[in-house]
Amino acid sequence: MITDPWFLACIVSAIAGASLAVLLVVHAAAQPDLLRRHTFFIFFFVVVTAYLQLAPLASLLAASPEVLIVYRISPARNYVREYAIVQALCLVFFELPLFLAYVWPDRRPARDGILLVRQRRGVWLAVTSLALAAVVLVVIARNNLWYLRVGAEVLVQRIVALPFLDYLIFRSYQETALLLIGVLFFASRRAEGRARRWLTAAFVVNAALTGTYNLLVSRWFVVSLSVCLGGWWLATRRRLYWTPRALGLLIGAGLLICYLMVIVVNVRNAGWQHATGIDVLNPFGSGIFADSQGVARLNCVDLMARMLPGIQEKGPTFGASWGQVIWLGRRFIDPEGFDRYRLTMATTAKSHLMQEYLNWDFPDYFSCTATDLFGTFHVAGLLVGALALAGLFRFAGRALVLPRSGTHVILGIFVLTQILIFDQEAATTFFGWPRRVPVLVLLLLLNPFATATPSRVEAAPSVPR
Repeated sequence: MITDPWFLACIVSAIAGASLAVLLVVHAAAQPDLLRRHTFFIFFFVVVTAYLQLAPLASLLAASPEVLIVYRISPARNYVREYAIVQALCLVFFELPLFLAYVWPDRRPARDGILLVRQRRGVWLAVTSLALAAVVLVVIARNNLWYLRVGAEVLVQRIVALPFLDYLIFRSYQETALLLIGVLFFASRRAEGRARRWLTAAFVVNAALTGTYNLLVSRWFVVSLSVCLGGWWLATRRRLYWTPRALGLLIGAGLLICYLMVIVVNVRNAGWQHATGIDVLNPFGSGIFADSQGVARLNCVDLMARMLPGIQEKGPTFGASWGQVIWLGRRFIDPEGFDRYRLTMATTAKSHLMQEYLNWDFPDYFSCTATDLFGTFHVAGLLVGALALAGLFRFAGRALVLPRSGTHVILGIFVLTQILIFDQEAATTFFGWPRRVPVLVLLLLLNPFATATPSRVEAAPSVPR
């Protein structure tokens, strides 16, 4: 395979994509203060490179993961030509536009403002958040939803059986937990006195509830929560410098994240019924990718490469694969139809794409945001998606570090937590936000933030009520 020109093309694409990621990381390492605003995009772009370039190359060189053998799917090496074409298309129409659109100079003048927290509103936000956490716990206990990874079919049946109010509370909290934690984090960092104590308590309770509940379910949740907490902490700093202590904390945090992901895999391999033993805490028991998918879990090109001949023959679906979007509103006027739709287990864009181009009826397959962009609109989808993501990351980065108002901060966290996970589908990234609107509206109504110039703060040091 080494002498195959198509495989060499895969290597060239991987090197080019990795070079862009390395450039971002090295530039940030040389000027650590840049991390205050750009941590999340740097993380996202490194993940994009892993999914679209590095993992596909590794999959071509490695043996087929267990999941392909179980599904009786031919190995990746049978699609080297398609891999090379898709990797090149992703590099030219997604990674390069994403990179260039984000680093394009922002000519708007920076606003030197200070974020403050109104004490009364801060306390109200904290109390409401604590009450919400308590209600969610009641819903989980009443409906026996302690462990979500019980098998896709069983889980869907359990969710469908939920009373409407319980479903609304549970799903709303699931969808917006990171948003709520982010707002509480920024508020607790900027508040003073009694409000600070209440907000810190609310932040700890909600972070602990969300983290504990999801820790044993998803490796991606471990990563996203850790990156959000680290990025938010950096955004609230005035200046950043590399010191031995900072480097030690960074390395320690990285090792902890890896260990927590190993625990997720240990629990998954042992099965929930046997996950209470001490063995699941063994850091050397398995590995981050020691499940049936292996490192192929990060291979976003595979499904696109297998669909490529069908897309070239039939053309893209032009939106047909995003049928689940209509149920965001229709679910409320046709709840029985929505339940039937969920029970089909084909509620994702990739389900439609696999059926359309490969005649597959699998419950799941590794994919990412680029998968349904490509299957739905071909290279135009990749290009428009990249430009949209770059603009959203620019908006979120500015909102966290240079906010124009308290609403700007909340909307920045909202956008960030919506787009950060590249592992999700584009349909979720761009159209999944209506499910989060109820909690967003609540946070905007309780908005505890105010902004002031440094001169105003010096003239009136007390926090406005």
